[in-house]
Amino acid sequence: AILAQAWLEGRWGIVGGLMFHVDPEVHIVRPPPVWLLKRSGKFFGAADWGSSSPATFLLGCVLKESINWDGRRIPYGSVIVVEETDTAADENDLSVGNSLDARSFADQCRELMIKWDSHKADVVVDDAKGLVGDGVVDYFKSAGLRASKPDKTSRVEGWDIIRQHLSEAQHQRGLPGLYFTTLCPHTIQTMAEAPRATLNPRDLDP
Repeated sequence: AILAQAWLEGRWGIVGGLMFHVDPEVHIVRPPPVWLLKRSGKFFGAADWGSSSPATFLLGCVLKESINWDGRRIPYGSVIVVEETDTAADENDLSVGNSLDARSFADQCRELMIKWDSHKADVVVDDAKGLVGDGVVDYFKSAGLRASKPDKTSRVEGWDIIRQHLSEAQHQRGLPGLYFTTLCPHTIQTMAEAPRATLNPRDLDP
């Protein structure tokens, strides 16, 4: 109810108990054309495997130079999350996956990357076991993607970095920000609703 009120009234201060401050007017942009992203940035992919819970893949682009897009200047070093694909089974409950196998999900991710002419970009994947026992990274490699395990640092520090980039986009001081295109509705929704942990406000509520 609080989140719905914030969206309807545009008053995001009322959702202070949430982890990330996502302002549609600031952080959501129209999808830039492929040629602009390839000229001005570097694509990357990131996947999180799930079976009963959704598997999720995000295609992003780190800008190597500032661009003027969708009525704003997006600074050098900013990250644009370009498009998502996932295995969510229910639009009304994004915590439920459709149990797609890891090999098929890897192919699904590759198709998205081909769409953006980015299938040679680096992809990081949590190397959980697939339904047949092989590592998920192996399935991504078999699909022809340059997949590897992520360099895991502190989870809390990761949330801090995301919040910092969201804040920089808001304040427009010329520092790298974080943006999402309209092709990432599930990512935007889950980030905007993510609650802080009661005992540690820098972490997500499990």
